[in-house]
Amino acid sequence: MGAVGVEEVFENWEEFSDALGLKFLEKRRVRLDCAARGIFTPRRARTESEDDADEDAEEGEGVAQDATNQRIPPQESGHPTVLGQRLGQRKKVSRSDTFGHPESPYTFLEEIGSGVTATVYKCSRGSEFFAVKAISLSRFRMTRDYAGVLERLRRESAILFSMRHSHVVSLFDVFETPERLLLVMEFVGGGELLNDIVQHGTLPEHEVRYVFLQIVLGLRYIHSKGVVHRDLKPENVLIDREGSRPGLLEVKISDFGHSKLLGFA
Repeated sequence: MGAVGVEEVFENWEEFSDALGLKFLEKRRVRLDCAARGIFTPRRARTESEDDADEDAEEGEGVAQDATNQRIPPQESGHPTVLGQRLGQRKKVSRSDTFGHPESPYTFLEEIGSGVTATVYKCSRGSEFFAVKAISLSRFRMTRDYAGVLERLRRESAILFSMRHSHVVSLFDVFETPERLLLVMEFVGGGELLNDIVQHGTLPEHEVRYVFLQIVLGLRYIHSKGVVHRDLKPENVLIDREGSRPGLLEVKISDFGHSKLLGFA
């Protein structure tokens, strides 16, 4: 789900519990453990009677709770969970939702991806299309290292701004508000390399060589800038379907959220 350490799992314990489909008592144990560690403080302490009522309801009706504490019906065996359906769906955004410079704003079109810390939307400005990574800052505000989180996010922006390579996703604009950070990036319409592998199976050797060569060229360029990506995986390699040819996928390296800028003498 995007977490790279146990600490991040604790900070996002509700999403973690929902993704695993934990039952009420299991989720309660996670909540209490996080509270004991001082990582999560409930907005209002629940009474034992409330916990017992929820436990009885779960045992009697077989219902589950989502992250908003709304009751959702149980799923039939063999069908995806409601959480899976919810995470798999693309959120609809109004075409009247805009951001950026008033004289030349960007318009949200649709959600194209999501993770623990950010949601990616397709957006437009005039006849051009972009991808905007919307990072919620409010969800980090109660963390113990909020200043460090902001520093890492701004570092990602600074690193991406310096990158201009045919096999690295480009960053064009950054907008920061008290609620969120918006990174306007190059739109790469082919999706993740992982999805292509899952859908079509093992790639032919000649195609693997071509993809591997592009990743190596992209990494050589990144390293020449004194940057280490630190999270290179098929999910973070995007396919440029427009630029691809039959049997030869064009790819770009993306997601510099865990990258590090190294100092050189």
